[in-house]
Amino acid sequence: MNSSINDLLSTIDELNRQAQELRPLNREQELRLIQKLRLDWNYHSCNIEGNTLTYGETKDLLFWGITAKGKPLKDHIELKGHNQAVEWIYDIVKDGRPLTENFIRELHSLIIAPDSYVDAQTPDGLPIKKRILRGEYKKTPNHVLTRTGEVFYFASPEETPAKMQELIEWFRNANDEGQAHPLILASLFHYKFVRIHPFDDGNGRVSRILMNFILMMHGFPPVIVPTHEKSSYITALEYADAKNIDQFIHYIGEKLIASLELVLKAARGESVEDEADLDKMLLMLDKRIEGIDSSKAITKERNVKTQLDLFSLCIEPLTDSLFTKLQKFNKYFKSVNIVVGNQHKKSNPSSLKEVNNEIKYLLQFTNYPDIQISYTYSSLTKLGLVHYDLTIGIIVKFEKLSYKIGFGYDEKGDFKPFIVYEKLYHERLSTDEIQSASQQITEYIVKRIENEIGKIENGK
Repeated sequence: MNSSINDLLSTIDELNRQAQELRPLNREQELRLIQKLRLDWNYHSCNIEGNTLTYGETKDLLFWGITAKGKPLKDHIELKGHNQAVEWIYDIVKDGRPLTENFIRELHSLIIAPDSYVDAQTPDGLPIKKRILRGEYKKTPNHVLTRTGEVFYFASPEETPAKMQELIEWFRNANDEGQAHPLILASLFHYKFVRIHPFDDGNGRVSRILMNFILMMHGFPPVIVPTHEKSSYITALEYADAKNIDQFIHYIGEKLIASLELVLKAARGESVEDEADLDKMLLMLDKRIEGIDSSKAITKERNVKTQLDLFSLCIEPLTDSLFTKLQKFNKYFKSVNIVVGNQHKKSNPSSLKEVNNEIKYLLQFTNYPDIQISYTYSSLTKLGLVHYDLTIGIIVKFEKLSYKIGFGYDEKGDFKPFIVYEKLYHERLSTDEIQSASQQITEYIVKRIENEIGKIENGK
């Protein structure tokens, strides 16, 4: 190991020592730090692989459930999956779970959305879409064309299981021996994993999560590879391909130092927000404001006409899409109860047509601040759960110049939205936004039913 790496490790250990001396952080400091690291980790690791959501859009999605207008649905789903994986890793570190092949497959299943596809070619060179196998090793080669125009060959599908087993055994032995610094272990594991490229897609995101898992299990914070440094990151990996692994270790070490300095700032009570990020966001705001035609900005206020326009362009397409999906779960339950209303008037429509008619009727009046729609499933009879209820809710809130639509679940009379859209009256929900909301709600219902199935299977 060269002197440069030794100096790097000394700096890392000294910063970590300082951070440990300032621990434990108070609850607010800890939450702010974790929130910052989680947001940066999700944004940069997905963006570096081509996700189009901006930093601000990523924050809106993960913290507030607000989707970005005009951005692909798959990018929202990808980010939510990656965030779920990151949160899972934080829990796994606390539990002290060892690194295994099953662990890695579970991780891959979290970050890859169901029914995902990747561009591929037939043996004849024709372009096709290949379905990604979640949590399964690749069945066909996934070589790539490098920046120099050469083909880089990863492990073949036949070699992959054995090479993954070798990787786990190498890590387990090296970790148990305790001779290698955690930065060395994490960097080498990242590089060795990428060389195998065991999955059809998601290898970059998985490799960075596993690298951070190794660092975190040794008491270090996660490393963030900034998307604007993608070229430097790839170059460091290419140096490793040329038998110069020190260059890659040094690059990851510099990012670890940046994370440790962030921990120290939090421990000292300083702001962990990046002023450069704020400046970039303000610059983007300036550009968007400059591009707005002032004659079109905020041209509508709340009145009967704007509410009825909102119904035609937004609410009716939304209820048509969502209720069509909700009805598919009716067969699992004994009964379904629909309620439409506000604090002054409620009704129990029995069909989608009646739901829309009731909403339209309520929108004739401008003095009500909101409309609520609930869809309650009662008695999960397919599983013998007579007293099991599940309520999905939609709430539309009206303000002077804008409206909000929230989607979520109702728990003992407490509505908890996990998706919220806020728009001006001249703006409508996009098709992608409607599809995204419908998909997330149906996925929530499936998970709730699966949870009950799991309890029964485990004898609880």
